[in-house]
Amino acid sequence: MISHAIGRFILKRTAPQLVSSGNIQSFSPKEYAILVLLASEKNKLVKKQALKAKVWKGSSFFIGRSLDVYISKLRKHLSADENISLINYHGQGYMLKDE
Repeated sequence: MISHAIGRFILKRTAPQLVSSGNIQSFSPKEYAILVLLASEKNKLVKKQALKAKVWKGSSFFIGRSLDVYISKLRKHLSADENISLINYHGQGYMLKDE
């Protein structure tokens, strides 16, 4: 498995971690799954339905607001790099923008 570069971060594929300048941030399994999916589609819109299908795997326990909470947590993790943003496209999905 390959690691993903996100701005000045490296998203490890061997562990749910984001590394930058020796700092390591760990993630919950769902946070990590969402970030991996967004990083693999960097600068592209990822539909909410795709996130739901891949992260919650069709579970009926999916609640729309829970995705918003995970996105909010990911924004905090990524806030150290001002060139990265997680953009919400209302009613459609999210984009991990890496300039």
